[in-house]
Amino acid sequence: MATTTTRTKTIVNCLECGAMIAAELDERGSVCLLGTEDACQCGGREFRRLR
Repeated sequence: MATTTTRTKTIVNCLECGAMIAAELDERGSVCLLGTEDACQCGGREFRRLR
């Protein structure tokens, strides 16, 4: 039986340069950037969810 992953769309902030990027969060809180690779254009790989 297949399991489904619930994802929530949000905006995250790059901790390196401050860029705002569209992303999805899975139920574990892992960030999946939308429309880009696994990193910000500046190369940053750490993000904070905007509220």
